[in-house]
Amino acid sequence: MKRFTLPPAGSGGHSGGMPHKHPTPKPPAHAAAHAFKGLADWIEVFKAGAHTDSKGTECAFSTADLDQMVANVALGKPPP
Repeated sequence: MKRFTLPPAGSGGHSGGMPHKHPTPKPPAHAAAHAFKGLADWIEVFKAGAHTDSKGTECAFSTADLDQMVANVALGKPPP
């Protein structure tokens, strides 16, 4: 007959009825490369000026238009 012994409590193994503790996962190695680096890390996705949609329709946005869009999002209200 074989005898089995339990590993000491806190060693990561089953501790005899106590909840199993899983080690905290480490972030992937590439995570540091994607860490937020402050305002200098922003990517410009839209700017004031003329824009053409996929159907060829042009529309111009001024800096005042963009400021209003930001204000609407910041206040949580729908566009006018």
